Amino acid sequence: MNILSKIKELPKAGVKLRSSLRTKYVIILGITTLVILSAVTIAVTLNVRTYYRSYFARITSEVFTDTDLQAALSACLSAESPPELMYDVLIAYSGKLGIDGERRTFFILDANGAIVLSNARDGNLVGKYDFQRRVIGPYTILLRDDRTLASEMAESITSITIKSGFVVIFVASVLFFGIAHAVTAPIEEMTRTAIKIAKGDYSDKVKVRSHDEIGRLGRAFNYMAKQLRLTIESLERSEEAQRVLIADVSHELKTPLTSVTAYAETMLTSEVPQEAQLEFLKIILSEARRMTRIIGRLLELSRFDSGKVALDVSYIDVNEVCQKAVSAIKIQLQKKEQQLKLSCAEVPKIKGDAERILQVILNLLSNASKYTPQGGKILMTTNYLPDTMQLQIAVRDNGDGISEVDLPHVFERFYRADKARTSENSSTGLGLSVTKEIVTLHGGDITAVSKPGKGSLFTVSLPVGEK
Repeated sequence: MNILSKIKELPKAGVKLRSSLRTKYVIILGITTLVILSAVTIAVTLNVRTYYRSYFARITSEVFTDTDLQAALSACLSAESPPELMYDVLIAYSGKLGIDGERRTFFILDANGAIVLSNARDGNLVGKYDFQRRVIGPYTILLRDDRTLASEMAESITSITIKSGFVVIFVASVLFFGIAHAVTAPIEEMTRTAIKIAKGDYSDKVKVRSHDEIGRLGRAFNYMAKQLRLTIESLERSEEAQRVLIADVSHELKTPLTSVTAYAETMLTSEVPQEAQLEFLKIILSEARRMTRIIGRLLELSRFDSGKVALDVSYIDVNEVCQKAVSAIKIQLQKKEQQLKLSCAEVPKIKGDAERILQVILNLLSNASKYTPQGGKILMTTNYLPDTMQLQIAVRDNGDGISEVDLPHVFERFYRADKARTSENSSTGLGLSVTKEIVTLHGGDITAVSKPGKGSLFTVSLPVGEK
């Protein structure tokens, strides 16, 4: 199963993921709520029981430390029947002690621990009770609490908590489902968009509604989709350019190869006069050189594309390089009786490869000479722009110029604005492409301005300073 088929299965998997993820999210949050409610209920219940016991002990301690009660109970010891008088005193203080005869009762024990008197109906001292003890002479007063009130309060709190818990869980489930939807909806949208992208549709984008992690993920997804679209478009353009390049190379090489083959076959199969043979050999040599130039420039462009071109950088005087270029092209200019004027301003040195800059200038001068008529004029100038720290080299001719249709493409590979004079000028359509690559490698730019019948102006702008 390939990757595309796996991606196409994402919609079905997405439904399961959505259901499972939301359900798990709600269950986890629901269980968390239930655990918290249970913990709160247990804690409150225990605190109620503890508080009630401590309250019973505190009230008992406060009442029995009352001086009047202590005096009254001590006075009972001198009576004929102390337990009966103590009974009456305790009944008198039953309100303060919370004695009701049912939940809270008291017992009077003798020195042997036997029950003498009690207001409790059952008279039981064994069981789950809370006791507070006070010794008065040979007698012991026991206050007994049967924990009923504490149990009832705890049960009431538990009941209220359980009932409210169901309401809380229901409300929380609805809220949690909404939260789960808010979390998973952007993920589902990204899944749908990813499937569209896998099918080649890059028009859709994920809607980013927040600035949290999900929002950042959505923005990152959109950026990734944009970069993927640009990459694929670049690859498509590259493939198209490669097809065009192969077709152009084939076409460019086919013409000279056909000429070489035709003249060679003629010389082998026919009686060709010696003068004609010499002419044929000249044509074969010219076509062979033309193929060599094509292949050489293709290899050079290939090195530029692969980044394998290394510049021999040094500080160079552009005016000196221009003088060398003029000297090198004199013979070509003399053949067409063309005039070349060089006007050099005072310019600073630049950091670059002198041989490559010379190659750029020679390419521009050679092109100007090719497309300038017999006896035409060419002007080359140098200038420095301090505002932009740019050094400019301009080459102007008074040739036929370039049409508006052709002008935007003059730096494209194998593109020739003047196709009618291809054979005459032996143009490969690669010279300006190489020129642009060299200028770009130096951090500069090259532009072309032209109007039909008014000549052309090519301007090279190079940075002055560290680059």
